[in-house]
Amino acid sequence: MARPRKTGLDYFPFDCDFFEDRKMIAISGEFGINGEIVAVKLLCEIFRNGYFIEWDELLKFKLAHICPGVSPEIIEQIVRRLVLWGFFDQGLYESTQILTSVDIQERYFNVAKYR
Repeated sequence: MARPRKTGLDYFPFDCDFFEDRKMIAISGEFGINGEIVAVKLLCEIFRNGYFIEWDELLKFKLAHICPGVSPEIIEQIVRRLVLWGFFDQGLYESTQILTSVDIQERYFNVAKYR
C-alpha cells in the first residue's frame, strides 16, 4: 500500500537576519518577544501544512496554548499587524482569512522540490 503524500515540510529555511527585518523589529517593539515567537510559531504551522494556513479561532487558541502567557486577543493583534506590515499577504487575509506570502510560497516550493 502506498504511503500518502505529505503536504507540509519537516523543516524550512530560516534566515539568520529574521529578527533584523523591519517588520520583526516593529513587531518586537510593539509586542516584545511575544510578537516574535508568535510569528515564528505561525511560520511553523504554515510550513507544517504546506504554504498557507487558514486563520480562524481554532488556530488562534492553539497558538495561545503553545505560547504561554500570550492571550488570544494579543495573538489576534499580532496577526493583524503582521498583515498590515506585509509579512502576510493582505489581500488574501482580507478576502479568505488565509495567511501566506510570496516569500513563504517560494520557500515552500524550493524546499519541496528536493524531497
